[in-house]
Amino acid sequence: MSGMEFSDPTVTLPRPVLQKTICRNPDNEPAPWCYTTDPNKRWELCNISDCETPPLECLPNNDPKGEKYFGTMSVAKTGDPCQRWDSQTPHEHSFDKLSDQENYCRNSDGDNAPWCYTTNKDNRWEYCAIPHC
Repeated sequence: MSGMEFSDPTVTLPRPVLQKTICRNPDNEPAPWCYTTDPNKRWELCNISDCETPPLECLPNNDPKGEKYFGTMSVAKTGDPCQRWDSQTPHEHSFDKLSDQENYCRNSDGDNAPWCYTTNKDNRWEYCAIPHC
């Protein structure tokens, strides 16, 4: 990619705007674009990576049971670490659909709150202490 910089001599903008390199899409191109400093290329599309939305680490009012919770809490209320969903040790289970969820608390079965199987062989599962937002 060539140097991205607002440098179109046909456009006059206040000086503070010219000092920043900002990609925009004012004319509905396939992606944001920017003028370049390359005399052979007036403008080009910007290479902007997709953003990831960080997980919400609390239970919102519209999801009090945490059925949509996808945060990273991985400890049960008892303090026991959660067992990985792709593991059958120390507790066997049939939640294979959660195998990509590491050992995070989940509520995919409509229980009262997110929960997990624990790594404590004497405590099969427990709810997780996820705060309300």
